[in-house]
Amino acid sequence: MKKYSFKFIWIFLISGFIISCDEADSSLVTDRPDSIINNDDTDAPPRGLNQEWNDKEQALYREYYDSNIAVYYDENVNREITWTRGFTSQVWEYVKSNYGLGDDALYAVFHSEDVTPFSGNVFDEATTYKYLFDITIHDGEATTSDKDLILKQISKIVETSAFGVNTSPASNIWKGKWEEIFMYDIYTVLNLDEDAQRIKEESINSIVDYPSADTNWFKDWFLPIYEEYDGGVPLNNFYRSLSLNFIIKGTEYARDLNFGEFVHFYSAAVGDDIQALAENAFGWNSFTNLELLQARADFPSVNYPFEPTSEIVDLTGDAAITVSKDNNGGPGAAEGSLKLVDNDYYSKFLIFDYSPDINFWMQQEFSEATVINRYTITSGNDAPNRDMKTWEFSGSNDGETWDVLDSRTNESFASRNLTREFMFENEQSYKYYRIFLKENGGSSLLQISEWRLLVLRLIQS
Repeated sequence: MKKYSFKFIWIFLISGFIISCDEADSSLVTDRPDSIINNDDTDAPPRGLNQEWNDKEQALYREYYDSNIAVYYDENVNREITWTRGFTSQVWEYVKSNYGLGDDALYAVFHSEDVTPFSGNVFDEATTYKYLFDITIHDGEATTSDKDLILKQISKIVETSAFGVNTSPASNIWKGKWEEIFMYDIYTVLNLDEDAQRIKEESINSIVDYPSADTNWFKDWFLPIYEEYDGGVPLNNFYRSLSLNFIIKGTEYARDLNFGEFVHFYSAAVGDDIQALAENAFGWNSFTNLELLQARADFPSVNYPFEPTSEIVDLTGDAAITVSKDNNGGPGAAEGSLKLVDNDYYSKFLIFDYSPDINFWMQQEFSEATVINRYTITSGNDAPNRDMKTWEFSGSNDGETWDVLDSRTNESFASRNLTREFMFENEQSYKYYRIFLKENGGSSLLQISEWRLLVLRLIQS
């Protein structure tokens, strides 16, 4: 009898250990906070992570989480260090609401040994599409260098993913100097006045040679704008204006800003023409002036007081629409092809039995050849997998020979009834403009709310 009891006890203990490992029980790591681990919400971040970024593979253990952040330590970090929680959570709460980062949590990873500071965003496969930073932490209370390093990594996340667009078209111009004003703003907003003053004193005499010799970004550009134009508001306005008006391909900006475009979009961020401030901060020459004039011509909808030299004209009303496959009810049906050009962004064109094999196209024909150099597509109200995804935009003067003017691959529409503008270089007049659809999002239905043809042209004096 004793023999069987002994075996039963060992089976029970082994089973309990396996279950404990399955649930990532906090007892596997010394001093883990059981109160956090054992009271997980249904949407809680995972208790453990297997690091596969920053050229490092290591097990990480969740130390803390709230609605803003999930904090992870490696097994050697002192778990009595808790200042990382409140500070990082406050920063991320402010950042995600001001820079269009949505509701995603920030994964804050801390190592005991020296690691190269790392950050990734929701476009980064290495972080499994999470907002994440990874740095070294030291024992004791927070130091200024600890807090600064956290803010620097978060500034990189903001810079490369604000308002849902990957990459940073301004990084080639300011080369990291934006992090100074970002840190100054964060410390100011969190009422950490000593830290804000420290950043100001450290940055105000920082001289660099870009975009011209003896440039002081903080003193002559960022700080005057911060003090005169409502603090941090222009910081997020700049990214917002870029996301709405600059050229985007897929989920990324199609190219970097030139300097004239930078001044143009920053003027929009403050709602004022700040060319004079740019001239004082960075110097000015005839080439820069031409870039600014061209930026005002290329992006006339970027809003601040300036004299426009160009205008965007919608020519859709002058063209006749045809499609290779129409709605079952015909062009005039409630969801027929005429809805593509009815200037109602909440009606839509819909066809059934779509597949890439049918080689669907839609065409607008003008009575006379005309120049088109941009167009808009508006997503439908229903499932995203019905949206256009990959296509070619082409022009023709005989309806048979087509010149490809713009190609798009793996495009997506972030919301329903969303209008996106697609720009391309073209000075050639065509009578026919056609979109050849290569694929939609995978559905057997295809939906498009609106397709408008536009031209950007100089205003005649």
